[in-house]
Amino acid sequence: MLPLLGLEYDEVLFVRPLVSREGALWYADIFKRQVPLMLMTYVGALKTWLFAPLFHIFGYRVSTVRVPTLIGAAITLLLLGELIGRIAGRRAGLIAIGLLATDAVFLTTAVFDWGPVVLQNLLLVSGLLCVVVWLGRPSRWLLFASALIFGLALWDKAIFVWNLTGMAVAAMVLQGAGIRRVLGPRDAAMLMLGLTMGAFPLVYANAAHQGQIVAETAHFSAAEIPKKAEYLALALEGGITAGAFIDWRYPIADHVPRRFVEISHWFAGRLDRQFSSGRFWLFIVSIPLGIFCATGRRRRWIVFFALSAAIAWMQIAITINAGGSFHHSVLIWPFVYAAVAIACAEVARRLGRFETVVLIVVMTCFAARGIAQINFTYSSLASFSPITSWTNADASLAGYLEQNGIHTVATPDWGIATPLMFRSRGKISVNEIAVDDFGSIESNLTASKGKSDSAIVLHTDSRQIFPNVNGVIKESLSRHNLTWHVLGEVSDSHGIPTFQVLQVE
Repeated sequence: MLPLLGLEYDEVLFVRPLVSREGALWYADIFKRQVPLMLMTYVGALKTWLFAPLFHIFGYRVSTVRVPTLIGAAITLLLLGELIGRIAGRRAGLIAIGLLATDAVFLTTAVFDWGPVVLQNLLLVSGLLCVVVWLGRPSRWLLFASALIFGLALWDKAIFVWNLTGMAVAAMVLQGAGIRRVLGPRDAAMLMLGLTMGAFPLVYANAAHQGQIVAETAHFSAAEIPKKAEYLALALEGGITAGAFIDWRYPIADHVPRRFVEISHWFAGRLDRQFSSGRFWLFIVSIPLGIFCATGRRRRWIVFFALSAAIAWMQIAITINAGGSFHHSVLIWPFVYAAVAIACAEVARRLGRFETVVLIVVMTCFAARGIAQINFTYSSLASFSPITSWTNADASLAGYLEQNGIHTVATPDWGIATPLMFRSRGKISVNEIAVDDFGSIESNLTASKGKSDSAIVLHTDSRQIFPNVNGVIKESLSRHNLTWHVLGEVSDSHGIPTFQVLQVE
C-alpha cells in the first residue's frame, strides 16, 4: 500500500519546520536556535523531532515517512500483547495481537498516518504497560515513566486528554479508594513531575499565549452524537477504509499484469464495498459476556478498558470538529481490543476442553474477514484513482514546477501546500491563500504578475476540495485586470488531470 497514494496534507504537516522557517506555529529560543514546539494549537512537534534524524539519514522519501509509522504500529501490537498477557495470560495477549493486526482501520491509519495516530496509540500502550508493571512491582520510577509517556502523548496531540481522562475516571470509579491508599504524596509528586515534563512544550506554549490552545479546541455540542455513533459502528466493522482514499469515478484504464495484484483483484471481486468484518457484534457480545464470566482482577480490567473507551469516545462525540473520521475512532482501539481480548479469553475459559478449538475457529474467522477487508482496500487503491487529498500526482507536480524554473507558488485550495513543500525539500516557496481573505488573494496574485518563476497552483475543476475556489481566483484576476494563462496540467498515475498551473501576465 505504501507507494499507491500520494502524501496527504496532514500526513506531512510535521515536516514543515524542517523545510521552512515558518513551518511551525510556536517556537522557543534554545541555545540561540529557533526550536519548533507546536505545529498547531493542539498538535506538538514531537514527531518532527523524532523524524528529523531519519530524514537526515534516509532523505525525504515517501518510505521515510511511512515505514517508521508502520514499524511504530508493529511495536504497538507487541506491547499490547505484552500488556494483555501480564493482565490475563498469554492466550489473551495473542488474541489482542491477532485481532488488532487484522483490523483494516488500524492498518490503514498506520500506513497513512494522517491523524496522526500512530504515536498516540504507541504512547498510550507504552504508558499503560508501565502502569501494569508498577502494579506488580511498585516503583516510583515506573510511575514517573508512565506519566512522562502520557505527557509526551499530550504534547504530540492535546486531544490525548480524551484517553487520559477516560483512564483517570475509569480508575477512580473502579478503584478510587485503593488508588488513594496506594499513592502517597511522593508518588503523586512523581506522577505530576513526569506528566509536566512530558507535556512541558504544550504547557509552555499555552501559558505563553494566554490559554489559546484551550480556547480554540474546547467547543462542545451534543448535536452530532447520533451521527458520530453511527460512524463509530462503521469504523468497528472496518469496511469504510477504501472509501476514505478512493475516487470511485476514476477506475484505472490499463490492466495490471503483476500476478500478485491479479490475485488480489480476484479475491476483492468476491466482495462488495459494504463487506463487513462482523466485529461490531463481536465487541457488543463479547464484552458483556466477558464481564459475566470473568472474576476478580480480570473482570475489573475488562470494565476499566471498556469504560475508558466509552468516556474517551463521549468526549470525541461532543467535541465540535472532531470525530468525523476513522482516524479519530482508532484512538480508542487499544482500549477496545484490550477489553475484547480479555473478555474472549475469559469466555473461552468457561468452555472447558472445547476452549482451544472454539478460540481457534472464532479468531480465524474474524482474522480472515479482516484480512479480506485489507485486501479489498489494497485492490481498490491499485484499481482507482485516489481522491484529491491523497493524489499521487504530488510528486509529478513538484517535478513539473522545478523543470519549469518555478520557485514560488500560491495555493488557494486545501491539500497542496505541505506535500509540495515535502516533495521539493523546501526549494519551492509555498504561500497558502485564504479563500475568504480577499486581501490575501489580491496581494498574492499581484505579487506573481509577470514573474516567470512564480505561479498559482490549483486543483482542476473536477477535483477541487474547497467548492468553487477556482472560480473565486479567476474572478479576482479579472476584477484586477490581470491576464493569465494555463502553463500546464499535471495528472496522477491513472492519467486523471489533478493540478492546474497558472501564470499571471
